[in-house]
Amino acid sequence: MKTRNLLLPKMPFDYAEFIERHPLRYSCRESSVDIIYNQAVLFSERMIDFLSKSCKIPVSPESLEELLKSRNITIERRERTKPHHHASWHRLAWTDSDKKIIHIDENALQKIVESSSGRNNPSRPSFQEIRGIILAHEWFHILSENLEESTDWQSLKKGERIIMEEIAARLFSVRLTGKYTNPFLIDDMVHISLT
Repeated sequence: MKTRNLLLPKMPFDYAEFIERHPLRYSCRESSVDIIYNQAVLFSERMIDFLSKSCKIPVSPESLEELLKSRNITIERRERTKPHHHASWHRLAWTDSDKKIIHIDENALQKIVESSSGRNNPSRPSFQEIRGIILAHEWFHILSENLEESTDWQSLKKGERIIMEEIAARLFSVRLTGKYTNPFLIDDMVHISLT
C-alpha cells in the first residue's frame, strides 16, 4: 500500500518537484522518488508518535519555543555570515545537533516573508507561524540524531537519505505545529524572494 499523502491527506504538494530542485537531486535514482517520500512519511510519523508521549500535539509557535527551552535546546538569533551554496532553509536556520543549538536568521526570514507577501495568497502563514515551522524542522534534526536507523533506509543512497530526512523534517514541522500548509511553502518563499 502506498503512503503518499497519508500524513497530510487534504494537502496536495509536489515532493517530486522539491527533489528536483534539491542540490543532491543528481544522486537520486528516478525509481527512488516514491520510496524516498514514503520513508519520509514513516520517519516523520515515527517522530510525532515519539513526541506525543511527552507533549500535546499540535504545539503553537509560542509554546514551541518554551518546549524547546524545557528540553535544553538553545535558540540563537544570528545572521549567517557566509552565503550557502544553494537557496534553501540553510539561509534561514541551521543546527548544531551535538550542542542542541538551533540558529535562526530572523532578518533573512523577515525579508523572505516581506518579499513573498501579497502574492495572491491570503492563507500564507505569518512570520511567527513560519518561524515556528522552522524551529520544529530544526528540532526534528536534533531528535533524529538520537534515533535508531530504520532498516528500510538501507536501500537509499547517501544523497537520497539526506533528501528523505529533509522531506521528513518538513512533514514533521507542519504536523507538530498544526499548520497544515504545504511543507515546501518556505522553500517556495525563498525561491520567490530570490527571483
